[in-house]
Amino acid sequence: MLFVVPGPEAPVSGGNRYNDALIHALGAARIDAAALDVHALASEVWVDSLYLTLLPRLRGRVRQLGLLAHSLPSLLAQAAGQRTEIDERALLGLLDCAVAPSETMRDWLLERAPGLRVRVVEPAVHALPVRAKAGALHAVLVANLLPNKGVLPFLASLASKLHPQDQFTLRVIGRLDLDREYAARCVAFAESRVVFVGGVPYAELLAEYARAQVCVSASRSESYGMAVAEARASGCIVLARGGGHVAKLLDPASDVLVESDDALVDALLELVRDPRRCAKRSRRALASRAATRSASDVAREFLRG
Repeated sequence: MLFVVPGPEAPVSGGNRYNDALIHALGAARIDAAALDVHALASEVWVDSLYLTLLPRLRGRVRQLGLLAHSLPSLLAQAAGQRTEIDERALLGLLDCAVAPSETMRDWLLERAPGLRVRVVEPAVHALPVRAKAGALHAVLVANLLPNKGVLPFLASLASKLHPQDQFTLRVIGRLDLDREYAARCVAFAESRVVFVGGVPYAELLAEYARAQVCVSASRSESYGMAVAEARASGCIVLARGGGHVAKLLDPASDVLVESDDALVDALLELVRDPRRCAKRSRRALASRAATRSASDVAREFLRG
């Protein structure tokens, strides 16, 4: 069993973490699984959806061709307000099967490739132990600075609505070098309350969730929503813009789902300006933390085929 996936130098993302954890867990279970370059051959090959255009080269050379469907070019382009020139439906027609991280991603695939055999195997979700979170509001927004993540319009709206007396910290955690022009426009909104941390090691990211009362998701579309899932498992209040699977991860007792950037900013500032409301939601978020899930669980489900 071989995998065509991004290498260790690739940006940290939910999809790349899914791949790495799955391959490592399969290896730990003594399953012959490894990442490879596209020149290798095997009877069973799984291709990350970043590499859809490689499918024609592989189709006649393997017994089973599967897709790890973390996203699709059309979905990424739509979220960024762009178009894709890839004939996605024709490429998906070359597959024998696919694994999706959520029912939402499964449904998107089946819209484009009716009849494709698609299984849902949700990703591993980790969290550090957390305690009650008090003090001035501390929020995180976890996303690489790319247009489909919606960071820029969220920050622009936030800047227009801030009052001098608003006391909070928003830490934006994610790489700034993947689209430097877009990142520079985001960083222009940096001020004492908004801090751009950049990319961090995974253990440090989990510590960020554990310290924060609130996690903001401005993303336009998520096939799963790794940051939201980890924030929920860490006892954060989640404020999210609707898009893709995110809504299905939220708890209405503690979290807020909105349909615009202005509404997302209003939800954040409501908690900033009403500490009692924030404390109440925080207690609910801690009491209803989402369950964690191990990479071994993911590997077992993947192998059940």
